[in-house]
Amino acid sequence: MTNEQMVKMFLIYQESRNLSPRTLEWYKYITAKFINYCNDNDIQIDSLKTPEARQWVNWLQKGSETQYKGNSINCHIRAIKTMFNYFMEDEYIDKNPFHKVSKIKVDNTIIHTFEPDEIKKMLAQLNKNTFYDLRDNLMLRIMYDCGLRVSEIINLKITDIDTDKNMFKVFGKGHKERMVPFGRSVKRELVKYLPKRNKAVPHDLDEGYLLCTNQGTPLHKRNILRKIRIVGQGAGIEGKRLSPHTYRHSFAKQYLMAGGDLFSLQTIMGHSSLNSTRRYITLLTEDIQKQHRQFSPLDNL
Repeated sequence: MTNEQMVKMFLIYQESRNLSPRTLEWYKYITAKFINYCNDNDIQIDSLKTPEARQWVNWLQKGSETQYKGNSINCHIRAIKTMFNYFMEDEYIDKNPFHKVSKIKVDNTIIHTFEPDEIKKMLAQLNKNTFYDLRDNLMLRIMYDCGLRVSEIINLKITDIDTDKNMFKVFGKGHKERMVPFGRSVKRELVKYLPKRNKAVPHDLDEGYLLCTNQGTPLHKRNILRKIRIVGQGAGIEGKRLSPHTYRHSFAKQYLMAGGDLFSLQTIMGHSSLNSTRRYITLLTEDIQKQHRQFSPLDNL
């Protein structure tokens, strides 16, 4: 069986598991690169050994044109290890060559989040009473107030809103459903936006996407990225990544600074493990330093 045929069998299996389109694309993207590497180096997937698996990891770090960073390399390892687990379970191979290939060590870098005044400046860029400005203003407020992933924002539907309880029904990774609360500010913007949305998309009032184009289709990730860059640059924000994930990090930081606990934050953000939530504590480092400079017992003697 050729490398292409083996990978195709794995992808068919993944499609049968009813994974999200984004997850399937992720597997297709990584396995396609892995096939190219194997073919370029005359490696047959069904006879690949652990030393060759480690050489591939080294190539990701140093040999490829992209020279992937730690977290990205670990994503590659996880995907290919999953593929070889499938090959072993279906008896295409006897041993998983990636069984002893560990994830690489990743340095914990401090993520530079948006400050509240920067959020205000970005929202101020969207001050027109138009469908597009009201939509994008609401989108940024939901990101900052709820900490949703960009895919979760894109897939929000009108039917997912509970205005009585101020909650969104959100479908996260692995189609896991959770309820996420939203505040008064988001509710006010919803009241402003929904009439404009329904006027712009009159054929899609009940079942449609909350944040959509004027044709009723869901927003694309690249359009959201572009909008965040535009409002961020317009607000004069420098030295910070202008992305949906920075909004998510900013939400987590402000939630903890306001006294929120890790367990409720884990639920809101849709983390399966508390370890994923704990890393947001590192976001508080700079603020802890500022507090210590102001309230140092010895310096205030």
